Amino acid sequence: MMFRACTHLVTPDAPSFVGIDFHHETESNSTLVLYWGTLYFASATTFWYLMLAMDLISSLSNPFLPFQSNSLIHHTLAWPLAGVWCLLYDVAVYQQPKAVPEIHLRMVTHLPLYGSLVYIMFALHAAGAKSRQLTTTIHATTRRMSKLIVPYLVVFGASGIAHLGIYVADVSNGKPLVYSSYVDQLVGIVSTTVLFVLFYFDSGVCRRRGLPPQDAQQPTILSPLDDIDEAGPHTQPLPQDPPFPRMQSTAN
Repeated sequence: MMFRACTHLVTPDAPSFVGIDFHHETESNSTLVLYWGTLYFASATTFWYLMLAMDLISSLSNPFLPFQSNSLIHHTLAWPLAGVWCLLYDVAVYQQPKAVPEIHLRMVTHLPLYGSLVYIMFALHAAGAKSRQLTTTIHATTRRMSKLIVPYLVVFGASGIAHLGIYVADVSNGKPLVYSSYVDQLVGIVSTTVLFVLFYFDSGVCRRRGLPPQDAQQPTILSPLDDIDEAGPHTQPLPQDPPFPRMQSTAN
């Protein structure tokens, strides 16, 4: 969103984000740098959502095992994949002036988003069906983490549907609408704000503020990798020393 805002500050006369791409021959270098930064980080966000959904899909496919996730892998894959997509977009679209009509550029720039949404919907449905066939109960960690992940995926899907609605409205009008860019930015602002709110509550920051200083240092949410059930952590009894052997008297 920062790159997007800076792009419109530098180029206030640009009709829309995709309009900068369509008329990039006449745009300044600073505008194009901000444009590519916006496209790159938007693509990285899409691939991060995809990695998050794949963790949930994998765990639902193996309901007997604890939930497994690695945020390092998320970032290791999301950033390079975004770079690969930008490279493909540069070769196939950007370097071919006017090859794609301006009215369809919005759909092309969001291809990773819609591809990820289609995959997530079908994969989650298949994984959920497999999980129900294998067992009637899902591992506690997977059940707990699914409650945390699903709201993020709902925000991702809602933003994708909103972008699709903007595209359909442009196609119906025969050209990009005047308000398309404003609605597009509003969708981005709302989705980003909702994500920060979700993270604020999920991270336990709001709950730590109401705790005494000595308790605020303790984590307020359990790690998804901890193998615990609804009753709480299992405690193992402490080992005890063996009793001393009884000495028998040798006196008559």
